[in-house]
Amino acid sequence: MGGIGILLGILRASDVAVFSQRYWFYLLLLVELGLAGYAAYYARSIYPRRLAAQQQASRGRGSTRRSTLRAQSSSATVGTNGRDHGDHAEPEHSTSRRESRQRRKRKQRR
Repeated sequence: MGGIGILLGILRASDVAVFSQRYWFYLLLLVELGLAGYAAYYARSIYPRRLAAQQQASRGRGSTRRSTLRAQSSSATVGTNGRDHGDHAEPEHSTSRRESRQRRKRKQRR
């Protein structure tokens, strides 16, 4: 839209008879006011709903992933006869990334 405004401004400044008429200015003013109104409507009505839906969807995926990790870590420590083997590893989400890397490196050195 800005490109059209610049083009019409250049044509008006260069004294092209058709584009030098006053109604082009008012026509562009109406178009720009309409676009500003639509931007305000979008920002107040549509955008907040889309943002809330996106945040809700991202919250849902994250909690599903965490619960899956918990289920996998708890089922990995129980043997075939239902007894706990005693290797109580810390859950993935309770350690920092740095601690996890250090633990992996230590396991690889053995």
